[in-house]
Formats: sequence, C-alpha cells, structure tokens
Amino acid sequence: MSGESVLAVPDERVIRDELQRLVLADLHGPLGGPAEEFPTRENPLDRYILGRLAPNGESIDPATQDAGADATVSDPMEGSAEPSAPSVPSLAPSALGFTAAVPVSVTELRVTAAWGSYETAAADREGPAGGRVWRRHQRGRAVTVALREGLIAPRSVDPAQPTVVVRGRARRLDGVWLVSLFLENRERSSSTREPARWIFQVELSATGPEQGVPVFVPRPEQVAGGDAADQAERLRLAMAYRFQPEFAVGHGTAVYAEPAQSDPLRAVTVGTATVPAHELPFTGVPDSEQDADLPELADVERDMKRLAELAEAGPVEALTGALRPLVTGYRAWIDRNEATAGDPARRLDAYPLQVRDAMREAREAADRIEAGITLLAADPKARAAFGFANRAMYLQRVHTVAAARRRKQPNTPLEQAVAAADQPAHHRWRPFQLAFVLINLPALADPRHPERGDDVNRAVTDLLWFPTGGGKTEAYLGLTAFTIAVRRRQPDYPGLTGGDGLAVLMRYTLRLLTIQQFERAATLICAAETLRRADPHTWGGTPIRIGLWVGGRVTPNRTQDAKDWLDERRRGRSNRGVGSPHQLTTCPWCGTRIEPGRDIVVEPDHWRTLVRCSDVECPFSAVGGYLLPVDEQGLPVLLVDE
Repeated sequence: MSGESVLAVPDERVIRDELQRLVLADLHGPLGGPAEEFPTRENPLDRYILGRLAPNGESIDPATQDAGADATVSDPMEGSAEPSAPSVPSLAPSALGFTAAVPVSVTELRVTAAWGSYETAAADREGPAGGRVWRRHQRGRAVTVALREGLIAPRSVDPAQPTVVVRGRARRLDGVWLVSLFLENRERSSSTREPARWIFQVELSATGPEQGVPVFVPRPEQVAGGDAADQAERLRLAMAYRFQPEFAVGHGTAVYAEPAQSDPLRAVTVGTATVPAHELPFTGVPDSEQDADLPELADVERDMKRLAELAEAGPVEALTGALRPLVTGYRAWIDRNEATAGDPARRLDAYPLQVRDAMREAREAADRIEAGITLLAADPKARAAFGFANRAMYLQRVHTVAAARRRKQPNTPLEQAVAAADQPAHHRWRPFQLAFVLINLPALADPRHPERGDDVNRAVTDLLWFPTGGGKTEAYLGLTAFTIAVRRRQPDYPGLTGGDGLAVLMRYTLRLLTIQQFERAATLICAAETLRRADPHTWGGTPIRIGLWVGGRVTPNRTQDAKDWLDERRRGRSNRGVGSPHQLTTCPWCGTRIEPGRDIVVEPDHWRTLVRCSDVECPFSAVGGYLLPVDEQGLPVLLVDE
C-alpha cells in the first residue's frame, strides 16, 4: 500500500551477524553503551565474563571463575615468559597483549589502549531505581612507543587510572623488530570481588607513526626445530599459505590484523580480539564446463547414471574416453602452473624445492588417476564394480532428494517423487570426487597392490581435505560402493570370501555427525542392496548391510536389550540411559516416518531386530520383503551389536 514501508526478510548472514552482536554484547559488553548504568545489586563481574583484567597478583578462587587461563609462551617468536608476560597466580589474568613484526626502519609505534571501569554512583533521576548504580567510565588513549632493543618501560595510559599501563619488549631478528606489547592492570585489591579494581572490555592495538601507513610485516617463518620431515612440512605450509600471513600472535587473547588494500603482505593495524571472528570464504571447486581455469573438464562425463550405463553395456573405449579428459585436463593444469611458477606475482621464489615437490606429487597423482582408468579398460570385474558403484550412487542421490521431499509432503507417491528427483543436476560427480574414486581403484581391486602392502614406504593413504559441504562424503560413499562390489567379484582366498565380513569402517567423533552420516550411508546401502537383490547371481546371496556401533548407552548390545526397550516403549515408559534401536526416524529410501512401536520388530529366533518401512511402495516394507528370508527383510541396517 502506498506510504507504507515494507520490511525485508533478512538473509542468513544478517541473522548470524545480529546473533553474534547480541551474544558479544551480553558476555563482553557494554550492553548499555559506553556510559551504561545498572543497579548495584548486579555485580559487573557476573554480568561480563569476557575481556576483563584482574587486579595485579590477585589470587582468585577458581570456583568463582567461568573460564580462563594464563597464556604460556615457549616460542621465541611469540615473546618470552619473563619479562614480557606477567606471572599471575590465578585463573584471571591481569595482562594481555600480542607480538607483531615491523621492519627495523620503523622507529616507533602508536599504541592505543581502551577499557571500561565501573564505579558506584548515585542514580540520576532518569536512571534505574534503587538509589545507587554501577556507572561505566570509558578509559584509555593512544601513546607513542619508541622501538629500541630491550624492555619497553611501563607507560600510564589514562591519568584517571594511572595503575593501568602499557609495557613490553622489542627485539631484532632477521631484519625486523619483534615487538611484544601488553596492557597490564596494576591495581591492588584485598578483595577478590571488588569490581572497581578490575577493568572491562579491554582492547589494545597498534599502528605505525603515520596514519594509514602499513608497517606490519608477516612474522618470520619458524622452520628450525623438529626433524627433517617436520621442517619440510612447515615449508610446504608456508608456501601454501603465503598469501594468508600471520601478522601477530596473541598472549592471553586472540588477535586481528587489518591488511593493507594495496599489499596483502602488509598490515595497517594489529590488535587484540577478546572474541575472535573469522569469515571462512566459500571453497569452490571446478564444477562447470565453462570453468576458465580447467576448460578440459568440459569433455569429462560426470553423470553417475551415464557412467553406469557405459560401464555395464557400452564399449570399453566409450567409458575410458569419457574419463581420460580428467587426466589430460589435470596434466595441462600442472603444466600451466609449472610454467608460471617464476612469475613474481606468485611469490614462489622462496620455495623452489617445495614447488618442485608439489609438481612431482601432482604428476604422480595424475599417473594414479590414469592407472585407475587403465584398470577399467583391462579388468572386466573392476569395470562391473565401477558400474555398480555409479548406479548405486545415482540411486542414492535420487532417493535422497525424493525422501527429503516426502518428509515435507508425505502424501506424494514414491514413484512421482523419484521421477521428479531424477534430474542430471542431482546425480553428477564433481571432478575432484571422480578423481578421488579413480585414484583408489587399483589398490581396492587388487589385494596385493603395492599401495596397500606391508612396505610402509610404498603404502598409500589418500585423504580428502575439504570444508564442510564440499562433497567429501559423496566421494567416500562412491569408494564404499566400489569396495563392496569388487570384493564380491574377487576370488575366494583361503578362509576368506569377499561376500562376507566388514568391508568399510566409517568413524565419526561427534554423535550428531555420526547419526547424520549413518543416515546418508544407509541410503547408499539401500541402493546397493536393491541392486544385489535384482542380480544375486552377480553380487552374491549375502545381504549388503550397514551397522551402527556406538556403545550400549546409545544402541542395544544384545537382541534381548532391544526387545526390552520396545516392550517398555509400548507400555509408555521411558528407558533413559538404555540403548535404543530407534536411530532412524524416517526411511532413508523413501522418507516415510518410522514409528518404533509399529515398524521395529524383534525376531529373537533369528537374532534379528528388523526396521521396516510402513510404505507398501517401498521395497523395504513388510509387503516389499514378505517373500524374502527373515534375515533379509526390512531396511538393511543393523542397530543391535549382537
């Protein structure tokens, strides 16, 4: 309507920033602004638990503190324990600071300290009721610190509170000044709970003598110490993160740096950050046929369904031809990087050995990817397992999308939801995922392969190092499907058969993450089991299943424990602290809700606890599996250890 304002819906970033601001204001303050007041019945020490400094040498009862510890310094680059870091016999520090580096040509720094102090005062007529209040006073100012070898003498910062001082030390090392600066509260107090002797919302920062001039340089790299392998690793990391320098290290606090816009290897300001914050940039992957950095990827076949068809029925040349551009593109990218390594803008001149090693390791990886493709051309069993893995992943991706829709819209028929989810965008590998699968095929297909042998110098473990949401799990699941399939095509060895036993072990250290990843992996196992049921002659008569092993307080150890839990549940009683077989709240294949009293059944004669879907369209329902042996009915999940 004309004249009325329209409120915009905030996005996730705005909501996150506002929540962060509110939490910081609540724990760090000042909640009511620079000149806040609040009744004396509330102690500032209880209101603000972050960013405060105790009176010097105060002995504080640890039971009265929420958290905190002195920062011990062992690295010569980070300042020494004496005299830069004051010794405090309590959990509440009386000083905080940082160490930064500037060129030796810089003769002084401008240091700014700021804090708040709280004193009792009579309430204003418009202030809070109750007579007296805590009134905040903003303290601090900037002082100039001369740089010369040795200690930086204590300097009072604010005449209104002269016992709060800035002090530190300067040392010359490798052509720079290493400057350690501290803000210290030298107030004395006979009481552990006297807020007027504490200082709050403490900040300490430094700039060059001229405003806006970037004088801070990266701290010297620490390569000395440790064995040769450790030193080599430090140099590799220094090369990899050469454009993300460390300008300062905090003592008893985190730090921040404001890089110069003209040069990312210079900083204008460094300072303390009681509550550190870092915006983690999105890590993109080459995922587009129009990627300017890797144009060769346009010819790679990345559709899981299409790769399955090529592996199952297409000519061998069609499958390998669809995959080889991944190798040629990678090698072309390596060549381009090697050719530009000498470009001054890349700042690699200090790392010649590390550049050489990185190029060599990249070429070895390209050779291993090519070996995986060559294996698919030469080994029909590996090719069949690759087709199985891609078809299982295709079904897993489609049913994941379909199940998510049916959780929100339960009345949607399963067939309709699957058809709507069967879109190419939903079942495409990212290039790095496909490369990760291919690079591991030879060792997984051959139990005697050198990469999995007893020789530790030749054995290889490949690790995907990627942020959350980058696609690690899908790559792992692809290898899981291939491992399950290829074992069932390999010949039996004395006492060993690939159709039985444990094929893949997945370990997660957080319970919520364990359950989430268990649900994702369960969808893949459902896909693999449907493929096995459709062709047991090829993939064996033993069911493909997944188990959850997380201890008896989460899942039952024994079949009888599961029966007891269900009996108590049906009686309406709670079994807290007892393992539950109800770990899947919905069917991973179709999204139908799983009710423990209806869908979980204990078959004591078969030592099985079955989880069945209630949707008759689902192959893992009681109807879908009524012709199967009891051991194979229901979802292919094991939630009881026994």
